[in-house]
Amino acid sequence: MISFFFVVIIVGFGLIAWRGDRLRSPGGIDAPLGREGAFLLNNLLFVGFAFVVLLGTVYPLLYEALTNQQVNVAAPYFNTIAIPVGLALLFLMGVAPVLSWRKIDSTVLWQRLAIPVWVGVMTVVLCVVFGLRGFAPLIGFGMAGMAAATAARALVLSVRAARARHVGLWRGVVGRTNGGMVVHLGVIVLAVGLIAATTYRHQTELALRRGVVVHYDGRTFEFMGLRNVTSPSKRSDEALIKVDNGVFAPATTNFGGSLSTVGTPAIDSGS
Repeated sequence: MISFFFVVIIVGFGLIAWRGDRLRSPGGIDAPLGREGAFLLNNLLFVGFAFVVLLGTVYPLLYEALTNQQVNVAAPYFNTIAIPVGLALLFLMGVAPVLSWRKIDSTVLWQRLAIPVWVGVMTVVLCVVFGLRGFAPLIGFGMAGMAAATAARALVLSVRAARARHVGLWRGVVGRTNGGMVVHLGVIVLAVGLIAATTYRHQTELALRRGVVVHYDGRTFEFMGLRNVTSPSKRSDEALIKVDNGVFAPATTNFGGSLSTVGTPAIDSGS
């Protein structure tokens, strides 16, 4: 795998060096406070983040190949760069759609950003009121609210322009730039889910014995026993766990004739 990786790197950089003159753009960036500058910053962030992920993925393989010892690159390494890059990308999604090509006046920029900024501020305030804490997640939720408001603003303006041209409401919804705004909304939903799942989750290990109730995070857990479930496609060893008033069955499962065992969690999607 390492040999293949080096082949890809050498061929890729070789092609860029060979055809680099054809990749050069004839134009330039007139002003950093414009849509071109936002696109450039966005690309630099993605390239930098991709390099960090690549380094963290390949380094254990290289270390093992050179020293015959294993090393693990854990989540803190990736989070160190993922959190600031993610916040920067959310900020760009909130600002870039209102920028003009080439350059924009700061007064006009604030007029376009006033509502999204206030939406972001109110999002942070509501999160604090409902008991959410943590600097990074609150800033992330605020940036997500700002970006969502910017995307909604672009969609509303597109619909209004379509109605003014008398081309129908549907043409305004499916306009050329609206696809990007819909993608922005999808990324925002994903970002909010990741922030909530990684910041506010509660995780621990509990030692359970039959008939003994264990309390954790305001819930009760009781081990009720084991059972084997066999079907034509799989065989599972399930642990019956009573959580509050419901019974869950996490299991270890073997599918078909496979010798490997797969952990199968029990999920309460309603909590």
